[in-house]
Amino acid sequence: LNKVLGKAVYTSNYQLGGTQIMYANGVTHKTVDNDLKGVQAILNWLSYVPAKKGAPLPMLLTPSRKLLDPLERTVYDPRRGPNPESTYDPRILLTGAVDAIGKWRGGLFD
Repeated sequence: LNKVLGKAVYTSNYQLGGTQIMYANGVTHKTVDNDLKGVQAILNWLSYVPAKKGAPLPMLLTPSRKLLDPLERTVYDPRRGPNPESTYDPRILLTGAVDAIGKWRGGLFD
């Protein structure tokens, strides 16, 4: 807001509503209780970033050196049912539908 108006309208995010407003509006992605937890959250986020430009993405390994989240795995999508080749109608995202196990999955407007 300061940049848009070209003058200092506010000095901190607390003057615009604080973390309760910023987090709910998506401006802030994580809130913590203190600085130590803030640093831990930053380090956790950085663990998903390569160590340097062009380096491969970090892979999480189990103690036996297997991938924690294997690249090739079966993923069950309740909207498609047990057959992943079945046609998926994107309108279901808006309207909602009953999934393959009979459970109602609400849409974006529910």
